[in-house]
Amino acid sequence: MIDATASLRAAEQISTSALIAYLRATGWSSRPSRVEGVEIFSKQIVGASDPVQFILPVKPAFTDELQRVANALRTVALIEGCSEEQVVESVGQAIRRQTQQDTQDRIGRIHVVDHDGSFRTFEQQLKGAGYQVATYPSAEQLLDRLPDDSAPDCVLLDIQMPGMSGLDLLGRLNELGSTLPIVFLTRGADMPTTVRAIKAGAEDFLTRPIEAKELFSALERALVRHAGTRGKPQKPEKVTTLTPRERDVLALVVRGKQNEQIAHELGMTERTAKIHRLHAIEKMKTKSLADLLAIAQPFDRLLS
Repeated sequence: MIDATASLRAAEQISTSALIAYLRATGWSSRPSRVEGVEIFSKQIVGASDPVQFILPVKPAFTDELQRVANALRTVALIEGCSEEQVVESVGQAIRRQTQQDTQDRIGRIHVVDHDGSFRTFEQQLKGAGYQVATYPSAEQLLDRLPDDSAPDCVLLDIQMPGMSGLDLLGRLNELGSTLPIVFLTRGADMPTTVRAIKAGAEDFLTRPIEAKELFSALERALVRHAGTRGKPQKPEKVTTLTPRERDVLALVVRGKQNEQIAHELGMTERTAKIHRLHAIEKMKTKSLADLLAIAQPFDRLLS
């Protein structure tokens, strides 16, 4: 066993919530005591006729977090017949496993169509940052293994590719009813191509060279947006004709935001925000901003 000072040092590595999660994952059950803010933990130990128990204050009013975790560590170590260092290491392993799983669930996966290897550096950076990355040598390969909507995902690809182009792939995904956000990363695309991509529903349109931070921000926005749209309630007919990005922009238009403010909030250029805004208004078939507001405001919560 380790002394009280060492126990406090050990407790600095974990929180009350992490300790509770570990206890429940290793066979301890809990129930509230008669004193509010105190949990009673119990576990059947081999060789004991009755379950062993100990109490754990879970609110700051009783003692500071460091002290109550240290006390719990000493108790658990005594009951389990091991050292407090071993308990801390076991908790740490459980936390790392759960953190890794939570990160994967939260981050989702980036599907990279890399026909010529030019995205390889970005793929390595994404993996190094903890993202899950699936790579496809062509647009056709991605269609053959089309991801479903069970997790927040997005697609990163170029406009110009041999065979099926990026725009062709986007059109095909729309036909299939896929909600996967598409982020284009290309060199020197002209304005008509940019407009076509955005009008077809591209999540973002980026040009190279680009800093990794800017690319990661665009992909993270796409993943967050995809995570938030899966399983949402049915939208009114006119709203369903909008692309996800057009809905985002329209939601801010309804709230009185200008193009510059919309661009800042959604992390896009002002030119891109303006294009989305024009297309949204066109699809809503209104002749004025007042008409647009009259139609869209009742559906404000469903827009974004």
